[in-house]
Amino acid sequence: MRVIVKAIFVFFCIVLTGFFNSTVGLAQDRYIHFSGETGNSIYVTANLIFTDTKVFGTILRPSMDEIPVKVYGELQQDRNLVLLEEYSADTVIRGNISEEFSFNGFWKDNNANHLPLILNASKPEKYQQFKVFSQSSVRPLNDSPDSPVAAFDMVLAMPASEDNMEVHFRLNKTIGELLKIETSGNISYAIKNQENLFFERYQAANASRSTPENYPLLNWQKRVRLFPVFNENGFVSLYMQDYNYTGGDVSLDISRFLVFDLQKAEKITLSSLIPEEKSTALSEKLRKKLCKNLELSNEISLKEQGFFSDEVFPSANFFLTSSGIGFHYNTYELAGQERGPLTIFLTWKEMEGILIADGPLKRLNKAF
Repeated sequence: MRVIVKAIFVFFCIVLTGFFNSTVGLAQDRYIHFSGETGNSIYVTANLIFTDTKVFGTILRPSMDEIPVKVYGELQQDRNLVLLEEYSADTVIRGNISEEFSFNGFWKDNNANHLPLILNASKPEKYQQFKVFSQSSVRPLNDSPDSPVAAFDMVLAMPASEDNMEVHFRLNKTIGELLKIETSGNISYAIKNQENLFFERYQAANASRSTPENYPLLNWQKRVRLFPVFNENGFVSLYMQDYNYTGGDVSLDISRFLVFDLQKAEKITLSSLIPEEKSTALSEKLRKKLCKNLELSNEISLKEQGFFSDEVFPSANFFLTSSGIGFHYNTYELAGQERGPLTIFLTWKEMEGILIADGPLKRLNKAF
């Protein structure tokens, strides 16, 4: 959860501006997997979603970054691409992208260095194909010129290739379970149904409260994103963000991950990677890494630092990359709003001795 800033109407002005942006967008929404390198020969991968002029996704330097950097921005006129780091006003990517989806520009690193960056769309056979479905709309609560509004925005990257029907069916079904919507039929219809349900709830909850003194509390928003953060070597890590604001002082922002083995056509669970008898050892490693990330002594009481427990339980909400496994904790799972959501990433080296040696990650982790 995140505290809503007082100037909430500013946010909705930004949303509305995005809907009526006059820049020329793409002919259709799409997902592109990129690979390339920076000027100092550091390998880079990116998973980006393009919807009209809006762009969002992740970018990662596997040899330097543990957690994929979430970015968002827009494709401007003359195909200039500007991406900012999520929850920041810092521009991290800027350059030009061709119609063939080749990018030439700069990456601003953590030290404010502007590194040359070249990215090219990966060959389709190198990664799982996804088709993007999106729906965005804003509706007023009443006919008043200054009526409160509700904003709905859903973008889903769904498996596109049906070459392997078993993979397509199982991944589609597993995504539906994650989203809690029906994904076996028409995806556009399923999204439209979610949109209608959202606005029906908005009207039902607020029609009787539609008076000027309540207006600041009646601007609702729902934003859902589903897209890959890792898509290589026969594995896909999907990230789902479900953000909701339905009045009051706080919003609900939940992140969920889904890891899928494309070769075996099955969801990867934590128990398929780490045996139960190693759960205590994993907890200790997670606690040690958390303390390191927060620059705390490993001997300190986490409870005294605002956490609910001195132990760090292994989260079943995880993602994987070529470098290791990220364990994600939403707000109120480890600590309250003052800490916010937390991700603890353990590299393959840090997980030595606790992974199942003949498990699915043997194909990905070269340390085995």
